Amino acid sequence: MSLDTMISKRGKVITVKSKTTSTDVTGSSIETYNTIVGVYRAMFQVGSGSDPQYAGRESRQRTATAYIKDNLDGKIGIADRVSYNGADWEIRSVRVPDEHASTSQMCYTILNLEEVLQ
Repeated sequence: MSLDTMISKRGKVITVKSKTTSTDVTGSSIETYNTIVGVYRAMFQVGSGSDPQYAGRESRQRTATAYIKDNLDGKIGIADRVSYNGADWEIRSVRVPDEHASTSQMCYTILNLEEVLQ
């Protein structure tokens, strides 16, 4: 089954948000991710994660890969975040394979993600 078919049949909806920086009353900067860049259908694969311990407390860190059926080169970047299934994910890298660049239906974008721990 091609990646195009997998995204069409089994893809989930993800939301890409961009960072907005503002200042509060004391002059401190506040970063929020409320501006929606786009909503896309993607194959979202969550890795197994790791359970490291820091100073006696556990901290779970998960990674994921999202395959989006669209060429998003230049539209999203590592400063943006992805929301999927109630969790926020930082974008670690954006790749657009050029193996089928001439056929628009075969263009896709790969995002490597890391979960934002609250």
